[in-house]
Amino acid sequence: MKNIGFIGLGTMGKGMAYNILQAGFQLIVYDIDENAMEMFVLAGGKKADSPGAVAEQSDVVLTMLPDVPQVEEVYLGENGLLSGSRPGQYLIDCSTIDPDCSRKISRIAAESGVVMFDAPVGGSPLEAASGNLVMLAGGKKEDILNCRPVLDACGERTLFCGPVGSGSALKLANNLITLIQHQMIVEGYNLAERAGVNTTALCELQRVNAPKNHEMITLTVMAKVDQAGFNIQLANKDMKHALKLAADVESPTLLATVVKNTLQGHIDNGFGRLAVQSIKKLYEQGT
Repeated sequence: MKNIGFIGLGTMGKGMAYNILQAGFQLIVYDIDENAMEMFVLAGGKKADSPGAVAEQSDVVLTMLPDVPQVEEVYLGENGLLSGSRPGQYLIDCSTIDPDCSRKISRIAAESGVVMFDAPVGGSPLEAASGNLVMLAGGKKEDILNCRPVLDACGERTLFCGPVGSGSALKLANNLITLIQHQMIVEGYNLAERAGVNTTALCELQRVNAPKNHEMITLTVMAKVDQAGFNIQLANKDMKHALKLAADVESPTLLATVVKNTLQGHIDNGFGRLAVQSIKKLYEQGT
């Protein structure tokens, strides 16, 4: 496993590709941006004129692309990766996409004896450049272990997430949590500002409470523990007062209103004595 292909030299991909080159692999790159490829040629890599040409020269190929259309074009299109692949070769897609796309391409690749699995990444462009990403691999453990030298060049840690598509599913679940947290923080700090609160004090309180709360909720949800923690009735009472405060200072409550309605619905269903993480029952029931 000496020749590594990399397709997609954008914000994240260029850092990952550079670290593969620095790890001592022969790197073959392709990107629609000719200048991006030239930078890697100057650094000691090689460029190819199509994804298929990358596959022809590589033992393992990684891709980091914007979305499903680009991934399908690079893998399945004319002069795509599968046109130049051979049995026993590994193709690893690090893009953040619909898991169905990963599974579809993996099935098609397997018909030719080619192994394709997904390994989207956790981290920022800075972490991509420093090689400190978390690789979220979905595929057979044996295949992932065989590719660990390349994955380790890109990230400080590789997590096995399950079968093909699981890496993408985990990444999307993580991003859903992250983006909801972003809006939650904006909503809470906006309320504090409008209420005349010292937001530095709120920040200090969150520094203490947020990590502990995240750990408690995560562990109790995973363990299916419904009794220990913040009581639903008390939480509902606090949300009632928070919404009144928000109304008094005219602070929007896009998320808080949804949470209040969820808590009240849970109480109406007879679960008021349980802890807040028990609202997972609503998700399990599909409501």
